[in-house]
Amino acid sequence: MTKDGFMRFKVTRLGIYAVIVNPNPDADTDTIVECGYFCQNHLTILILACSLIVIITVIIYVLCICIKSNTLETNKVHAD
Repeated sequence: MTKDGFMRFKVTRLGIYAVIVNPNPDADTDTIVECGYFCQNHLTILILACSLIVIITVIIYVLCICIKSNTLETNKVHAD
């Protein structure tokens, strides 16, 4: 690194070169971020939530059909 903040490399011949630069060399790259319960099981929780929504929707639909058929039968009984 030069005084003006640029990096200079001595290239003696033409070719393709790769330079790997760590912009923050003081950063600790060995630390592992802890993942909580919801982070570890997010897919399972998502599947359970979607399944619960589908089950509740089916139950409400079945109940609506039962109530509708029950009211139709009672109306037929009262009509006779």
